[in-house]
Amino acid sequence: MLRLYARRDRIVLPLWVLLLSVPLSSVYIGATAAVYPTAAERATLAASIMASPAQRALYGQVFDDSLGAVGIWKAGMFHTLIAVAVILTVIRHTRADEEAGRAELLDSTAIGRYAGLTAALLLAGGASVATGAIGTAGLLTQNVPAAGSLAFGAALACSGLVFTAVAAVTAQLSPNARFARGAAFAVLGAAFTLRAVGDAGTRAVFLGWLSPLGWSLQVRPYAGDRFAVLALHLGLTAALLAVAYLLLSRRDVGAGLLAERPGPPRAAAALIGVV
Repeated sequence: MLRLYARRDRIVLPLWVLLLSVPLSSVYIGATAAVYPTAAERATLAASIMASPAQRALYGQVFDDSLGAVGIWKAGMFHTLIAVAVILTVIRHTRADEEAGRAELLDSTAIGRYAGLTAALLLAGGASVATGAIGTAGLLTQNVPAAGSLAFGAALACSGLVFTAVAAVTAQLSPNARFARGAAFAVLGAAFTLRAVGDAGTRAVFLGWLSPLGWSLQVRPYAGDRFAVLALHLGLTAALLAVAYLLLSRRDVGAGLLAERPGPPRAAAALIGVV
């Protein structure tokens, strides 16, 4: 199953992995070093960012004026982008396949009940880890601390893992792939909003700690490298995966745990009459 899914995504998946990892060193760190070569210039930039609630809401806070912390600041958006990528990947290979009838055909062969979900999770989770690893490798080529590079790569990978698990849960809720995607994106939207409000305000900082995206920024690469925060990602991922497998065990193939809303009993007035 994993080989089949990887073959189906042989173009799209490597593309988003590279787009979310390669630019980290050349576009962000490299460009910052070229435009703001001195510590004084970077300190001025960091101060201007922290003075702007709009910029803090969009990209997060700058926790230090070092080259790494300032350079990687805008790449905080990558945590949201990798979440979008893994949600689409997981739903495509789980709920969308069930809706199209492909999953039922595959389940009729000699594979286990959980093979499809497991393969989708391995694909999206593996891509998340690969994105973080490639990003870390690129950052290590720049004049920034290795610990900070590892911290950012690990946080990026963990963001992908959390929302891989979120999509696994929403895929069990409805027989409609559109609903599953919408539910997962609603969770992502709520996480982004909590993080943005927490970073933009001064009295609502705690809201950022209610969001997995906020946790990713609170790892603080190049500004303390708080690896312990990653335990929150891993704990939530494990809990959501347990829920996803439990829900899968309690439903039939092609069915969802939430009943679809029935359509209207009568046709609209515009449809009555001779066409």
